Amino acid sequence: VPTLAEALDAMRDQTVLQLDVKRGVGLRSVVKAIEKAGASSFAAVIVYTERGADIVARESRRVTVFAPAANPADFAVLLDQGASPQPLAVWTGIQKPKPRAGEGLDAAFVRMLDDRDIPASGGTLGAIDRQSTDGETRFYKALGEQGLDIIATDRPVAAARALHSAASEEAL
Repeated sequence: VPTLAEALDAMRDQTVLQLDVKRGVGLRSVVKAIEKAGASSFAAVIVYTERGADIVARESRRVTVFAPAANPADFAVLLDQGASPQPLAVWTGIQKPKPRAGEGLDAAFVRMLDDRDIPASGGTLGAIDRQSTDGETRFYKALGEQGLDIIATDRPVAAARALHSAASEEAL
């Protein structure tokens, strides 16, 4: 198993890393490792609380933090608790193909984030991805059309194809 420093070095110029920091691992040490490796352009830290976002923001204004907010009120709390609006990506939650009333992506919120140049991220992980294993990929396309900049998925190739197809249709 590589160390974090080795992993950061190996992934340089290869991909974007989202580091999901688990309990017992200090956020400060992860942020310092990213800074020391000069990896802030391709390594981001996922946090689950406003406090976590504040810790990352205090340690570095260069390391992107993925923090949860499903609506403008959540976002206001995030900023009030010390998170920096830049560099920040907002995790809007797991998105369902057929959400019930009151669930689903808040389109006005996603537009607000876009107006502030803050990427909106959402997921289709687990059971949601399994619902589309029959070749049905319109859901990924719909999320892109709704403004999600980043889609966390267990089916990245299917999602990429759906999004690429949507972009090709738009170009026509």
